[in-house]
Amino acid sequence: PAEGETLGVDVHYNTDVVVEVESSAQSWIHFVAVRALTSGKLEFSFDANPDPEERTGKVTVKDKNGKVSPITLNFVQEEGLVIRFGEINEIPYYGGEYAIQTMYNTLPLVEVDEAAQSWIKLVQVRSLNNGQILLSFEENGSEQPRSGKVLVKDYNGKIEPITITLVQEGISESIIKEKAALAAFYEAMGGQNWKDNTNWLSDKPLRKWFGVGADDKGHVKYISFWGNGLKGYLPKEIGDLTELEELSLSGEYSSTSGYRPIPEEIGNLKKLKNLTLQGLSFSGTLP
Repeated sequence: PAEGETLGVDVHYNTDVVVEVESSAQSWIHFVAVRALTSGKLEFSFDANPDPEERTGKVTVKDKNGKVSPITLNFVQEEGLVIRFGEINEIPYYGGEYAIQTMYNTLPLVEVDEAAQSWIKLVQVRSLNNGQILLSFEENGSEQPRSGKVLVKDYNGKIEPITITLVQEGISESIIKEKAALAAFYEAMGGQNWKDNTNWLSDKPLRKWFGVGADDKGHVKYISFWGNGLKGYLPKEIGDLTELEELSLSGEYSSTSGYRPIPEEIGNLKKLKNLTLQGLSFSGTLP
């Protein structure tokens, strides 16, 4: 069996016996002893097979005096049950679906550790052999990396469970800069008094901040506020949102600050396609 065992081979002899294990099998077949002087057993121990293919090994039983022809014993060991993984890279901060390359000849059961279930989801296990474990990852809104564990078990319980530790990187420097630009926008436009400021200034991904849209890599693509109580001015940091395609703002004139010029840094938004500034305290020209 693949698990290995100790096995006795019945033998009858009336001469001195010499037992030799071929060199290629000496790592897993071990001759233990001759039990009884005559009509006894040759005892062997076999290590577990760590590979997904069966293996064979030869043992030669000889007469020490060379008067009897040698006898060859052929041992065949079943294939081992294995679950192995390819190289597991760090998951990018923006998440998405990623496949862990696997090789297995048993049915794997995959469980995401409870502590990581909020950001790691099992999508599917693909293929019977040499397949993939497909997982999806939520975007990491924090600057700090995070790690989560996935437990892989053998459906038949013949293999010890394997724990995979997955690491997701923190947000990139460019996203940190965009996050800071949104924080400046929040302060300049009276964010604490908005009707809805869900997730603003939090560690949630930017796409989960109310009124903000982001692409798959976390870059801010649009900011859209209508009737949300915006009041204030546009900060110069707005120009750091270099992936921005739409800026649609509707708010109220602020009599306390009067009209404030549109910052020239808005000219850094080379990808901007739609711009709406309605009812706000803005003045001046667009570059």
